[in-house]
Amino acid sequence: MYDFNTITIEKEKEVTVKFKEHGVGVTMGKFTSGDVATWADLMKASLYSEKSVKLKMLELARVINTACNDDFLGDTSTSFVIKTELDENVKYTHLDMYIFLRAALRYRRSTSEYRNNKNKVKELEGFIEANKSADEKLVEAKAQLKELQKTL
Repeated sequence: MYDFNTITIEKEKEVTVKFKEHGVGVTMGKFTSGDVATWADLMKASLYSEKSVKLKMLELARVINTACNDDFLGDTSTSFVIKTELDENVKYTHLDMYIFLRAALRYRRSTSEYRNNKNKVKELEGFIEANKSADEKLVEAKAQLKELQKTL
């Protein structure tokens, strides 16, 4: 059984660069057909929900953990291979696809959290401003007046 907790942020970045560099994505349907989700597609919650990304990750995890290691079959960890303009073969494994989806989900969550926190800060600043006492407002006005008088 593969320990998915050993995947590092550095590995996520490395795999993400590999996918972005060659403009490939993950087949979100079954392995033989379906939509291919690139990084830009995965950032759109309207295209792929967090649940659908998680389900694909679980599907990939099952494939990774049940891969056959029979030499007769060859390398069963490879999902697909692309040929670059320089005639180099770039191999993408099921683990690469899993890590790519994991990185995308982590990025989506962090940007969503950032937006939520930014909105919360604006909301709290408005609340504080609306609930300031007259004394606090007077002190701030006097400080602003002194600053303006210095410039004149």
